[in-house]
Amino acid sequence: IRLRWVFISLVYCVVKHTRVASTISESKYGTLSYLSFNINGDNVSSEKLIWRNSYNAKGKSFEIANKGESNIHVVCVNTYKAVQDSIRKIDSGLDITVRYYSATNGSEVDINNLTENTLRAVVSVRNTTGSAIESIALTHILPAGWEVLKASGSDEVSYQDVRDDRIYTYVDKLNAASAFTATIDISATYEGSYYVPAITAEAMYDNKVFGCTSSSHIK
Repeated sequence: IRLRWVFISLVYCVVKHTRVASTISESKYGTLSYLSFNINGDNVSSEKLIWRNSYNAKGKSFEIANKGESNIHVVCVNTYKAVQDSIRKIDSGLDITVRYYSATNGSEVDINNLTENTLRAVVSVRNTTGSAIESIALTHILPAGWEVLKASGSDEVSYQDVRDDRIYTYVDKLNAASAFTATIDISATYEGSYYVPAITAEAMYDNKVFGCTSSSHIK
């Protein structure tokens, strides 16, 4: 019942605001704004109360001119598609390696030639700076067709945030030449061609210390 009344109240408010807006042109607040847009030479105009459109903003700029008598409010929402370029392995104080094993017999497997749906990823992060590193964050994002079943870490791991498609592992302190591991049991749920993102690690308060594995594509 409560949800029903909330919905009715919301609808009522929308209706009332629409009616108020429709009478602005005849009120003391002035006429509705006449919008004139110029986007890279393309002129767009509108007398609607709410106007929206989408544009490919790559390499573009836009200018908005208000020719009405009242104020307008502009909201720009940016969306993007992650670039799936090849990323090379980087060791800037943190050396990351990942190996995949069969969940059935424990043998090492090649993710380009999987013969079973479940596998285990073991990620190792080694401190190569020569001194202790504090507050390390490891980010492991799985390919789109994989799902996390469960995760664990070595004794150095202080916390893990496990999601459906990724895992965040945190270490408070890693001594020089020491390493920690993060283990993920994975279900390769869907067949297909997928992008394998690079696994990254970084010192959260020292931007000079970081590392990543190389990215790849699998089929």
